[in-house]
Amino acid sequence: WILFQGWAPPKEDGKPHTDSLLLLVYDTLLTILHLLFNLRTSRTWPVFAYGTLLYLFTSVPKGLGPEPPFQTLLHAIFLGVLGYLSWHGGYTHEVRHRFQWAENRALRKCVAHQNHQLAVHECKLREI
Repeated sequence: WILFQGWAPPKEDGKPHTDSLLLLVYDTLLTILHLLFNLRTSRTWPVFAYGTLLYLFTSVPKGLGPEPPFQTLLHAIFLGVLGYLSWHGGYTHEVRHRFQWAENRALRKCVAHQNHQLAVHECKLREI
């Protein structure tokens, strides 16, 4: 929330009213990470896990965040769920892509084997 403090008019104590902009930007970055970049999901799970924990530990203690601790805890839970859903979508896409690749590879081997068998059969017919 410190990064976006100048974007909203501050309260009397100088803090912004909400963490909404920070959470929206973080969720957008998670979505972009999984949609636009070809990263392995085994490498990206720490992004949402550590980001959510960092938000939680830097906002829940009294006085650190602009919102009450219970509301910040709820935001952290929602952020964790959104991060997990984003990661799971990337994981599902990766699994489908890997199965499709394996299926295409098996089909290429099958076609190559059939072409080889056809070439051998043609050679035998020419010898006769």
